[in-house]
Amino acid sequence: MAEAAVPASAAHVVVGGGVHGLTVASALARRLRADGNRSEVVLLERSTLGSGASGIAGGIVRCYYRSPA
Repeated sequence: MAEAAVPASAAHVVVGGGVHGLTVASALARRLRADGNRSEVVLLERSTLGSGASGIAGGIVRCYYRSPA
């Protein structure tokens, strides 16, 4: 897959293309479109989208674990 050119500026930038970054970028793009805002959402990822270990991400829902916080 060819790399896309990174724009010089953007109103909305999400860093990280793991499960959380992809979810945030997608939800933000849908919300902006629904509100009539046509600004783009830029997603920055150093490697392959969705290829990272999201199990260690800080945003994971705490109820997923059986042990206390």
